[in-house]
Amino acid sequence: MRKLLIFAVLVLTVVSTSHAALVPVDFASEFSGYTLDLTYGVITDEFAGDIAGIDVISAAYSNGSSYVYLYQVDNSSVAKLGSLAIRPFAGLTSETNMGYISGGDADLLIAGFLAGTSIPDFGIVDENYGPTGTFHFIFSGITTGTTSSIMYIESGYGSGESNGYVQNGGQNSGTVIAAIPEPTTICLLGLGALGLLRRKR
Repeated sequence: MRKLLIFAVLVLTVVSTSHAALVPVDFASEFSGYTLDLTYGVITDEFAGDIAGIDVISAAYSNGSSYVYLYQVDNSSVAKLGSLAIRPFAGLTSETNMGYISGGDADLLIAGFLAGTSIPDFGIVDENYGPTGTFHFIFSGITTGTTSSIMYIESGYGSGESNGYVQNGGQNSGTVIAAIPEPTTICLLGLGALGLLRRKR
């Protein structure tokens, strides 16, 4: 029975984690009509952890019904960075649209993003966390003194604060803007948890 349970967990892990090639887009044409979500604006956080000098810029843009979340890593540290993870991020599936901005879009640069050059190799959508999964942007390496390209993830969920993690052999973490579950979803999850607790008694 125990072996069967371990096998089921391994299968679930494989099925619910997907790799995707990231698509380069021109922001102005791909997301025409999207404007900055002023609830949070553009935030830049210096991630704390093993080393100093890692800033992550994030923002949400919306057209009123859907959102696009933007991320950028600015590496002034002494380390070569390998990935950026966002957790939790609501509504992730293997069909999630993601990629990076192909050029230095003037509006994004004015908003506070930078003209970055390090392009992510691919993305990983991890659905193992249920409705609030994890997304990873994987790099060959963002070297000292360089900045990543601006990366994007599309979502139908509105914005809130979440956790970002940068891997560099160790880990640095900080606050980013990300998609969060709607209040009704949170309530349903809470009711489900209460039901499980009541059933155990």
